[in-house]
Amino acid sequence: MTIIVSDEQLFYIPPLDIWNNPWVTGTAAASTTGLVGWLISPIILTAIINGLGFGAEGIAAGSFGAWFMSLYEGMVERESLLSVLQSFGAAGLGSLGTSISSGFGAAIGILIGAICGSELATHFNKMELNESENKMLGNLVQIEDFVLSK
Repeated sequence: MTIIVSDEQLFYIPPLDIWNNPWVTGTAAASTTGLVGWLISPIILTAIINGLGFGAEGIAAGSFGAWFMSLYEGMVERESLLSVLQSFGAAGLGSLGTSISSGFGAAIGILIGAICGSELATHFNKMELNESENKMLGNLVQIEDFVLSK
């Protein structure tokens, strides 16, 4: 018995609405927020250090850095927290500091994305869309079938 199947039937893949799957949404959200965390965490850390008063010109008068330095009573030891913060403020994080802060930022971003991604999928499943929104969403997440002309 011979069964003849056309190429279209053999290679037909039904369109999938993958965004209804919480794992897909969670993974996409975790990856995206992890990437964002990896990119912006060194910038945020540098801004925090500068905001505390540790800058290229030294420790700013009247800042948290000045108050913190007063706790050392003139005896700032090598590799103390104050000297490390001032070094970062004056010269930047460097490659090691950037790598460490990027890693922590990515880890925190992935954690937040994983937690919020499943909530996002639940929200999308409960959301009522009108006809044009359904069509637009369908065009974004579904693969259209097409037939090659001979």
